[in-house]
Amino acid sequence: MEIVARSDRGCVRTDNEDCVDFDAALGVAVLADGMGGQNAGEVASRTAVESCMRHLREVPVRERDTVVAALVAANRAVHRLALDRPQFAGMGTTLVAVAHDGDAAWVAHAGDSRAYRFSGATLERITVDHSVVQTLVDAGLLTPAQARRAPNRHIVTRALGMLEALECDVARVPLAPGDVLILCTDGLTDMLDDATIALLCRRHTGLDALADALVAAALDAGGLDNVSVVAMRA
Repeated sequence: MEIVARSDRGCVRTDNEDCVDFDAALGVAVLADGMGGQNAGEVASRTAVESCMRHLREVPVRERDTVVAALVAANRAVHRLALDRPQFAGMGTTLVAVAHDGDAAWVAHAGDSRAYRFSGATLERITVDHSVVQTLVDAGLLTPAQARRAPNRHIVTRALGMLEALECDVARVPLAPGDVLILCTDGLTDMLDDATIALLCRRHTGLDALADALVAAALDAGGLDNVSVVAMRA
């Protein structure tokens, strides 16, 4: 599987609390966006990604339970570290993970980092944000455009490390030849709407060019947060 990743601290933040990792040979990728003061966000995202990737590498079978177990293990690792280290108390992280499975992929997530599938000329959002503003969108109280600018848009309703138990969403996504999976943090989706992301996918067929273009567009739009992207194609 072809996989590329990009991560940029953005135009405003002094630190990058995003973390990404992948294994192209195994067809797995993980992306996280940490939260917490005094570098705790960076610690949370790195701990979660390392734990999740370790689990996915150790268990080669690709099925729903495999991916869920990887996120549960990552949640446990972050939660225990937050309990053991007072300076990391309350830290957490979003996480989205993909495991390729023949003609499909398992996608699991918690938080508001997203996964998309670009197939043909169509972009489809696979994940649903676990966030306060998504709840308001679902209730018809905000439009997606308003949600992207809402002052409480960064408040998530699920995250790894915050609680001992984790509830995550999992989907099996069919893949046709040439389909591209995109993972991203909200530093991208706060800056670019889905229509703009789709346009860039149509313009850039190479994964390196696509990842570069997505990050550059987010930075050009203001780069108010860390921006991370993973692009995958079987």
